[in-house]
Amino acid sequence: AIACRVILLHMALYAIAYLFDLVKNGYSGGLLDTFRHLWLRTDSPSYLGIAENWYVTEGDARFHIVFFPLYPILIRIFSLFTGGSAFGGAMLVTTLCAIGSAIAAYELFALDTDRRTALFAATLLCLFPGSIFLLAPMTESLFLLTSLLCMYMCRKKKYLLSGLFGCLAALTRSVGILLILPVFMEAAYDYFKGTSIHKRDLVSRLAGCCMIALGTALYLIINKAVTGSFFTFMSYQHDHWSQSLGPFFGTAAYQTENAVSAAAKSPALFWGLWLPNLLAQLLSLAVMILAAK
Repeated sequence: AIACRVILLHMALYAIAYLFDLVKNGYSGGLLDTFRHLWLRTDSPSYLGIAENWYVTEGDARFHIVFFPLYPILIRIFSLFTGGSAFGGAMLVTTLCAIGSAIAAYELFALDTDRRTALFAATLLCLFPGSIFLLAPMTESLFLLTSLLCMYMCRKKKYLLSGLFGCLAALTRSVGILLILPVFMEAAYDYFKGTSIHKRDLVSRLAGCCMIALGTALYLIINKAVTGSFFTFMSYQHDHWSQSLGPFFGTAAYQTENAVSAAAKSPALFWGLWLPNLLAQLLSLAVMILAAK
């Protein structure tokens, strides 16, 4: 039932996007051609480039090292089922991961709620406006799937499997390594609340946490092998994209500045991008505060 809902939602959104593009730009090709036109922008071409050529050290493609490897590897594998088309492989991976994410979310919610509420929560996950990125040939659906499976296995006390999925999440996006924190806290809570734990269980908990860090370590090794430095990606992010580590509200601050500027110069950007961004950030914090207990 969950898979059918996700597929129907995808089909509906794709149809709406195609019709809007048809009205705005006229007929420019079939459905797949239009999808390529709509989706091959921002980070998508970089992931397809890695899938086709791996990491390189020359030209603009050298900056692709900042993108993590698991998603391009899966694109390469699944392109075998799409006639060698990297774009087709990317869309297949994204769709399967989106379905898997909804099912994993349902099972995770069902640990604390009844099944009907869990199904409602999984449906909301698919309907949340940000879930549009779960349809795109980018890493969001894969990262969500691996993160949810990491936490589900952690809650089921299967820490080695939790570590494996956490490792895959860390190979998908940089923030995947932060999954160490909830996994470690869950393991520590079990230990200190007085539950009897054999030495073998304690080792599996520690091993699960270490496996998550292994994902980031593998990415750093790839950096070293390709560019000669473990941290080339950080210098490229800073020099080429002006991105670096910073506090949460640093993002909110510069987006507020952009929103104020866009309000006078570009109302479409204000209403369509910067204001929704700010509302999503601040309201997400509010929801987490309310739900923490």
